[in-house]
Amino acid sequence: MRPRLDTEIAAILRDAGGGILSAASRGDVHLLRAFEAQRAEQRPAEPGRGVQWTEQEIRYEGVMVRARWYVPAGVATGAAVVFLHGGGRVMGSIDQCHTTVVGYVARSGVPFLSVDYRLAPEWPGTPPGATPSQR
Repeated sequence: MRPRLDTEIAAILRDAGGGILSAASRGDVHLLRAFEAQRAEQRPAEPGRGVQWTEQEIRYEGVMVRARWYVPAGVATGAAVVFLHGGGRVMGSIDQCHTTVVGYVARSGVPFLSVDYRLAPEWPGTPPGATPSQR
């Protein structure tokens, strides 16, 4: 049996996703990924205010993991935040969280390392990438 949503919540989800989520069945990660990608495209861009970023790849257990290093203007060294995108380990990417992280860095003045990881079900288990980024 499919769970029933409150009508107001269902309307918000339908409007936010252009209706794509209403067709999702439980466990359909490909449809959920499409929904999240569409939702990410609709997010307003954060003003960068001097934030610079560079693409990197980190080798971990024989696998290359994408990472993006964000630095606010005028900050050379110091503490940093390791950012792992959400998505329940089945969806999301550093690309989809880019504008959000730019906003965090611009407002906080703290560097961020945003790390991608392999998604389930193609890669079940603990997401690699977090461990090497913390070194």
